Amino acid sequence: MTDNFNTEINRNNNENNIIEFKNFSFSYSGSDRLALEDINLKVFEGTINLVIGKSGSGKTSLLKMLKTSLMPAGKYSGTVSFKGQEISQMDQRSQTENIGFVSQNPDNQIVTDTVWHELAFGLENLGLDNSSIRSRVAEMAEYFGISSWYEKKTNTLSGGQKQLVNLASVMVTRPKVLLLDEPTAQLDPVASKRFLDQIVSLNRDLGTSIIMIEHNLENVFEWADTVFALDASKLIYAGNKDGLITRLNELNSELKMSLPKPVLVYEKLSGKTDKITIPQVRRWINNEFVDMPDNIRKNVEKFLEDSEAEADNTLKNTENKADKKADKKCPIISIKNLSFSYKDSNKDVISNLNLDINEGEITAILGGNAAGKSTLLKLITKVYKAKSGKIKYMKDKRLIALPQNPLTIFTEVSLEEELAEVIMSNPALYKGLSLEEKKQIVEDSLKSMGLLFARKMHPYDLSGGEAQKLALAKVLLMKPDILLLDEPTKGLDVFFKEELAKRLEGLVKSEKMTILLVTHDLEWAANHANSCALLFDKNIASRDKVRKFFSGNMFFTTSVNRIMSDLFKNCIKLSDVDKINNLSKDW
Repeated sequence: MTDNFNTEINRNNNENNIIEFKNFSFSYSGSDRLALEDINLKVFEGTINLVIGKSGSGKTSLLKMLKTSLMPAGKYSGTVSFKGQEISQMDQRSQTENIGFVSQNPDNQIVTDTVWHELAFGLENLGLDNSSIRSRVAEMAEYFGISSWYEKKTNTLSGGQKQLVNLASVMVTRPKVLLLDEPTAQLDPVASKRFLDQIVSLNRDLGTSIIMIEHNLENVFEWADTVFALDASKLIYAGNKDGLITRLNELNSELKMSLPKPVLVYEKLSGKTDKITIPQVRRWINNEFVDMPDNIRKNVEKFLEDSEAEADNTLKNTENKADKKADKKCPIISIKNLSFSYKDSNKDVISNLNLDINEGEITAILGGNAAGKSTLLKLITKVYKAKSGKIKYMKDKRLIALPQNPLTIFTEVSLEEELAEVIMSNPALYKGLSLEEKKQIVEDSLKSMGLLFARKMHPYDLSGGEAQKLALAKVLLMKPDILLLDEPTKGLDVFFKEELAKRLEGLVKSEKMTILLVTHDLEWAANHANSCALLFDKNIASRDKVRKFFSGNMFFTTSVNRIMSDLFKNCIKLSDVDKINNLSKDW
């Protein structure tokens, strides 16, 4: 299938492949399994290529093989080539000029203090003269629309702006191939769409070949020429979008759940797969259900509301309904009139903010990049000191936070030592346990996160999703009563996101843990939070139960809601579509 498809692409475009893997395998140092196994694939010039798969399936490893500066230590076999030349034989200048890379963490890639210098930095290293540098930088700044903040300090930019600067600073060297590793993982929904639109424009305007790892396919799937699907380090599909859906159905593969919501909604309701975008599916639904009687539609909406109330009660573990005091207890965290500004600025980041966090609930804070969400968490954990206002905590509660960048909490040389360090440094939490019992806890924790295979690996060799899993394992070993999470699903596939949700919901139910999280993952919040709050203009603009919150928004809402809102305005998640499908059969 793959060879026929590649031949057809080559014939249609009359172009040669630009990247080729031949019988390529790789294993990391310290790992007892292959990260990539017998990979054979071709990337053709001027195409957009998506790499999909579960966390740990080999996606990031695949991208790292395309630049020697990214290649990790380990055992290699087979070849990887750029235009027929093995990449390992290319000099650094040639790689820099021909192959660009943008990572998922904007801060990790920025190396200078101002936007203009960041754009010029790569060209200076290549030894271009000042006139050429000025010309290229000016052109790129205009193309990406960053001229108005050209002289800004890079540390004052929002996440979306930083990622755009990273992209522009790579593209100023005019690479033939652009590698993107989860580039929108830390961007809000609006910034994410804008960034991906810019990627599509680069391909259309300049003919740049794109190879992108992306878990959230909503805004890019329709533009992909080729999709490479990895599973357990092996390539299970290489071809076009239509063939992908057919192949995943044939394999009964879990990867199907990673497809965009329009594809899944349409297939659930029609049994077909020929519509893949939100406008296409919206039009079909509006035509298909236009004659549904109002009483049936109202029954559907009431059923969805009742389902949420039932799920909410289950999560809050309120089986003892006779204990009315449980509903009247004080919030576990109470924030009153909170304000904060950075030392070098008179402008408030948080202003007169009020928010109560209820015990035994999952509360999600949403908002755009630079809205102040991470700052709010740092104020709650006392990393920052408020300018005014108060934060009150329920007594004798253990509060633990996981920062946005998981690498910042890693201190050891292997995964198992990373977790062992938590147990050894918290003797009161693991009092009375033997050394063997402690070792078993470490092993069970790695196993539960799907990281046992990498127990001897250095944490910095992990993919973004794997690093997030390790960080989660580490903070959970600290046994918090209150857990603060900053973008906990960043870099995770849809499958582990659900595993994470089950674990957190289980801790809420069994241990009455309270979870406050900041996230751009609207789908996850809609499925698993009790309530959502939108942080905007330094304050909480709105807060409500999840169904009411998402059904009232246009952009900060789920893909399912954007598809279904004309006829079923409180339909916000994929499981709601199943209920609508079942209820509508009687109509």
